[in-house]
Amino acid sequence: MIDANRCVAFRGLSAFFAVQNTGLSGVDMECWHCGRPAQAACKFCGRAVCKEHAQKLPSIVSVFTAREKHKAVVVADAIYCGLCKPQDDPVELSDV
Repeated sequence: MIDANRCVAFRGLSAFFAVQNTGLSGVDMECWHCGRPAQAACKFCGRAVCKEHAQKLPSIVSVFTAREKHKAVVVADAIYCGLCKPQDDPVELSDV
């Protein structure tokens, strides 16, 4: 069974690492592809991208169970850098 609390905690960690990896602390960022001023950061890896290089990809915001069916709240157009490779299947974390 999917635990919604664990999904929320993981989502918080991914946002934390995205901020840490991209340096979103008031410093001007440059697009990973072309070096122009960045307008957004990839939801999945945190790379900075300009409007020209920003792509869209669906992203799960929350997972829950309702009436014995697993459901998800999905953002259809989350910012995607076009380089990273979000995995289709969950990855086992054996040391956690």
